[in-house]
Amino acid sequence: MINMRLLSLLFLFSLLHSKAISAENLLAVKLKTDYTNAINDFQNKSKLCEEGNEGLDKNHFPKDMLTNKDDLSIVINYFYFKSLYNCVKEELVNYSIQTTKVLAKNSNDEILKINYLIMNIPLSLDEARIEFNKLPN
Repeated sequence: MINMRLLSLLFLFSLLHSKAISAENLLAVKLKTDYTNAINDFQNKSKLCEEGNEGLDKNHFPKDMLTNKDDLSIVINYFYFKSLYNCVKEELVNYSIQTTKVLAKNSNDEILKINYLIMNIPLSLDEARIEFNKLPN
């Protein structure tokens, strides 16, 4: 009787363990799918934003700023990243959520590299904003 009980317990344990592994695998697949979809959504929206960019109107800037190439470069850089960021903001939020979930489950160098490339837009906007705010009004 004891052996039969022990075998039953072992069978039950292995059955429960295999279901836990299956649930773990399902979670991994879902995380990977959601993460991949977030990257694809970001790339597609980013391309649409780039294609739909009409450029900056020169009349928008003071004339003295147009003669100073360094200042003009800062202004263009700032407005470029501001426009791009505003265009892909929703996709960045979704990407950030999916990345956080994946990184919470397991850290991965490839994901960290992709994360840097995508999150470079808000980082570049922050850097450009700092330089832009240094300019004289």
